[in-house]
Amino acid sequence: MHRALYVCELLRTIFDSLIADKAERSIVSAACATNIFLEPALDSLWRELDDFKVLLKLWPADAITRDSATGSYYRFVRPLAPSDWARFDFYAKRVRGLSASLGRPCETFEGMPDLLHDTFCTDLGKAMMETGRTVLLPNLQSLDLQGSVCSTTQLAGLLITSRLERLHLSPDWGEMHCADHGFLRAILLRKPPLKSVSLPNVRVSAFYPGGSAAMHAAYPPTITSAVIPDDVFKVKFIASHLSSLPCLKELRLTTFYSLGVDFVHNAIHPMLSLRSLAAGRGSVQRIARHAPNLTRVTICTLYDYDAASDEEMQPSFEGFMATVEALRASCKNLQRLKVVWDKDDEMEDEIATCIRDMRLCWGQDEERREICVQLKEMADAE
Repeated sequence: MHRALYVCELLRTIFDSLIADKAERSIVSAACATNIFLEPALDSLWRELDDFKVLLKLWPADAITRDSATGSYYRFVRPLAPSDWARFDFYAKRVRGLSASLGRPCETFEGMPDLLHDTFCTDLGKAMMETGRTVLLPNLQSLDLQGSVCSTTQLAGLLITSRLERLHLSPDWGEMHCADHGFLRAILLRKPPLKSVSLPNVRVSAFYPGGSAAMHAAYPPTITSAVIPDDVFKVKFIASHLSSLPCLKELRLTTFYSLGVDFVHNAIHPMLSLRSLAAGRGSVQRIARHAPNLTRVTICTLYDYDAASDEEMQPSFEGFMATVEALRASCKNLQRLKVVWDKDDEMEDEIATCIRDMRLCWGQDEERREICVQLKEMADAE
């Protein structure tokens, strides 16, 4: 065997390229061929996981079970002994990224039930404490969890590490008012140097118990990309901190129904580093004056959910033009404006013409495709 194949970094590069080519079986074959390939092969195979069930299978079969009717609702049936962690630790140290769906809450089993039982995270936390573990995956750098509130937020609290750089939690927003925001406490304790944070359904009230300390820990100066509800700009200390982030280049604001509540403009600093903004029409119009260097803007909805009345909230060409004028006045470097359509509407041609006249899209074909993309998705669904 060539001496170059004894270099672990070279082997990892080779195996990573095989992962990219969906050739995992070749890596397994290489790992079985010689012990020299074993460790680098396992590192590549376990670096990125997209299914939490893979980790569940590392514990003894007699310690964990699931509901036979749904194949879901994993729960512990006995406490984990120290010896039960050996296999888990052997593989867990290799995981750098976890992107998983933990299911959605549903009233019947016709939908997608929760992956984890309500007691799962509580029992797991106790087992970790008894064995001196503070985190489940010690070298995790990227975390993306979607699913029900309890599963997503509680499990995140056990997964946030000091090495974490990217955090994306998308729990069901309808239940966020009753969520245990343990993941925010985990952020406070471990202070990860996050570069990207996406908390689209975590309402501003979640930060109240931790105050400005929680906001500073969740959104440190290293942040370059963030997704967060637009109600954060209605609280003074939060709006002040987010708008002063020196490296923030991409911002997406998710919209909630909150009629008659405006941004605290006197607390928002000039967002000079911001280049890309995606938000509802009203939020785009309000943020534009504070972000003069925007080059890309996406209007995610033509409804203005922050308007003072139901009538003002409805989509209108006049409302769209008011947003356009705000962008023209403040954002001299704007290169691209995209509108995601809410519904089939007679305004489509008017808005398409307006965007084309502003020369903010690459061409008429792409412009029309972008404006109509949601319409086509709706038609396909029907």
